[in-house]
Amino acid sequence: ASPLLRQAVSQVAALPSAANVLVVFDYDATQAGEMDQLADALLRHLLARNANLTAVSLNPIGPGLAQTTWDAIEPELRSQGAWRNLGYVAGQSIGVQEALLKAGPIDLVVELAASPDALRWWIEQRQAVGHPAPLIAGVSAAAESLALPYAQSRQVTGLISGAAGATVYAREAAVLTPETTTIKQVQLESLTLANWLMAVIVLIALVAVLFGRTRKGGPA
Repeated sequence: ASPLLRQAVSQVAALPSAANVLVVFDYDATQAGEMDQLADALLRHLLARNANLTAVSLNPIGPGLAQTTWDAIEPELRSQGAWRNLGYVAGQSIGVQEALLKAGPIDLVVELAASPDALRWWIEQRQAVGHPAPLIAGVSAAAESLALPYAQSRQVTGLISGAAGATVYAREAAVLTPETTTIKQVQLESLTLANWLMAVIVLIALVAVLFGRTRKGGPA
């Protein structure tokens, strides 16, 4: 567990009971395989703190993914908190301010961002209106390098990255069950295998291109 991931765990653990948390689902169906795991781990930890959760999205697909993630959590755990889904807010960066107004008083913002642009919008617009709630982020592995400066400058008070980060977060927050441990392990191994296969395909393509050029450059 990285220090930034532990900061995210500590931020949620420090919430008072029945805290109001805004959870932002800024990703679409093509990114859900990775991002849903981050959402699941964070929602489970928040519910363990009896949080009142409000979902919103700057992506038209986000509200449906938010509801699917919520419905997949066992009813006993869902009953420990409250849930409302504000749906889609248009306007991208300008939509952040509207989403904050709709959400009302909140104690924490959780931004689930598959791209660094979405994270940047929330950081900039919250600062523009002087919103006091801290922000933690769950980002895709591809967005991690661009999200790190925000965390290192304390504009983000905790950062979790990718499917591996989701599994480590769930372990650190003590919200892993035997069933979810197996599922997450299978998902993580499948993602790793897919990445290796992609790397092999790229390598084969490069070798084929180089071999083809060598043959063309050789004697007739």
